[in-house]
Amino acid sequence: MTHRARVTALVEGPSTRRAVRRALAEQVPAGTPIGPLRLGRVTWKPNGRLRGFFSVSVGGRPRMAAVRWESIEPTAPRTIELWPADSQWPHVADALAGPTYRSALHAAGWDGAGAVEVDIVRYRPGQRHVVRLTGADATQVYLKVGPADSGGRSAARATALARAGEEVGMLAAAPVWCSDPLGAVAVRTVPGLPFVPGPRPDAVELAHVARLGAALAALHRRAVPAVGLDRSEPAEARRLTRRACEHVVALHPELAPAIDRALGEAIRLIGPAAPPTLLHGDAKVDHFLVSGPDLGMIDLDSVRLGDPAEDLGRMLASIWWGTEADSRGAVRDAVLDGYGREAVATDRLAGWTMLATIRQAARRVPVLDPTLGDRLLDQVTAVWPP
Repeated sequence: MTHRARVTALVEGPSTRRAVRRALAEQVPAGTPIGPLRLGRVTWKPNGRLRGFFSVSVGGRPRMAAVRWESIEPTAPRTIELWPADSQWPHVADALAGPTYRSALHAAGWDGAGAVEVDIVRYRPGQRHVVRLTGADATQVYLKVGPADSGGRSAARATALARAGEEVGMLAAAPVWCSDPLGAVAVRTVPGLPFVPGPRPDAVELAHVARLGAALAALHRRAVPAVGLDRSEPAEARRLTRRACEHVVALHPELAPAIDRALGEAIRLIGPAAPPTLLHGDAKVDHFLVSGPDLGMIDLDSVRLGDPAEDLGRMLASIWWGTEADSRGAVRDAVLDGYGREAVATDRLAGWTMLATIRQAARRVPVLDPTLGDRLLDQVTAVWPP
């Protein structure tokens, strides 16, 4: 049996679905309706854990379940966790609870009246959890929960980036409350929606892409804040990108040489370390929101110091994901027109874009997608247009 067949048999097998439904039924009164399970993200690390994440309606309310196997052997032990349980981070049970919700909303101006609406945005045991909290008066925050004793540091870092964004005219999802022991940070919401160009961006869409480039340029020119920020290094970015491809190589060993060649070429193009600037750190196009004339910035948790071409490369890779290959050059030119062509070396930008594109493909294409190998290879071989 192939690796893909084993993964599929475990995460999509009827025994897994029955086990999850039994676990859910044990938590609710008898007779509570449980809807069909919908399989979402699947992650697998060769010689390591397989995880599948399910969403389901229980009594008309959305719930989430995480199923973990220690290997992909048919007899591998299976662990089921139901939101908000997290056996790896025990503090999450207290962080994702009523008192924390109320404290977070109060900090954002909630009047304290009525119930709190909780929407699960992300449930990943052992990783960051995210919920959206809405008070009866429409006060709203996003509550993010990470490792214990990390709330204060996370809030300080995100606040530094939010201030830099506000100084250059952007709205920012700034922290309004944190709990260090619980690893919890509540951030305010930012109005607007992502403006993602279509497959063949027109002049209006390209003008917006240039605006994003200009916004990143302004952000990168801000003074480095006096908080402890990590430094991004090309070699570490290469290592993380190769690690993100581990499951791809296990499923398609023939792709390993092409991936390694592309990663080596990316490091060659990036060259020596550049003078560090303040980076968003996860500057994907959908982390910048448009509301009329206003531009907003969200997901500030990855802020760090590094090469400005890294932010630009992440931006380009995220836009290219949805554009036709023959439109990539126009998108790149629009970003550079907004950012300033003289402010970034083309080779460095090409290298960082290659890393971001390969890592993005490895993460976005579902593990169970039979076209995974072909889609990743397309990204590797067509990453930088003439």
